Parts: sequence; C-alpha cells; structure tokens
Amino acid sequence: MTLVQRSNESGNANQPRNGNDDHAPGFVAAVALPDNENTADLVRRTERMAILVVLGLSGWLMLVPAIYLVLTHGI
Repeated sequence: MTLVQRSNESGNANQPRNGNDDHAPGFVAAVALPDNENTADLVRRTERMAILVVLGLSGWLMLVPAIYLVLTHGI
C-alpha cells in the first residue's frame, strides 16, 4: 500500500480540519493579569481554595475509621 499525498482545496494547510480554529481568549488570557494587585488577589484566592480542599479531604479521612467500625461491627 502506498501513501498518496492529498491536495488541499482550501489552500491553507495550517488550518485544522475539525473547526478548532476559534480565536476566543482561553484560560491563559483570563489569567494573564498585568496588575500586581490583581495577581496577588488571584494568588490569595488560590491559596484559600487549596487550604479549604486540604481541610475538606482531611475531614473525610478522619471519618474513614468511624465508617469502618460501623460497617464491620454494626454499631
């Protein structure tokens, strides 16, 4: 079997065929903040969210022994 080179009817070979060529700003453009105050605010919010996630996960992990006792001993 041989490979046949296809011709590009549109004339632009760099364009994706699946329509993913929208030029809407993505996540990087939304996070790219020029102000130091905005960057500091973004970092503070991220730190708070990380602390809440860690506390939530640790709370669920503390419940694991209680759930184990209830399921094994039927308390």
